[in-house]
Amino acid sequence: NSAEDLWQGTEWKIRSAATVSSDAIILDLETPKPLSPKDSASVTDSHLWHVTIRSRIGAKWVERDYTPLSPIAEYYQGNLKIWIRVYSKGVLTPHIAKLAGLELENSGGL
Repeated sequence: NSAEDLWQGTEWKIRSAATVSSDAIILDLETPKPLSPKDSASVTDSHLWHVTIRSRIGAKWVERDYTPLSPIAEYYQGNLKIWIRVYSKGVLTPHIAKLAGLELENSGGL
């Protein structure tokens, strides 16, 4: 198994969400199945890393990469905070906001 295979399909739930400006939200996510650092020798304790959020919207899968606010150690513990920029003609942000119960001023998404 590669590190990518181990990370595929990890389901995260929105613990809380907040609108921090007219064009940004912060999601606080959790998973009951955290990834252990010993599961992947190729993952380092880097300050720069990313996650991919994938969600089905209608008949299509939509993916976006984000740089988390959380250190990777929190990810391993099943906790993750992500700052998300809201774009006026996007697809994913309105979907995330709806799941999180947020109203977006910008009425767009990414």
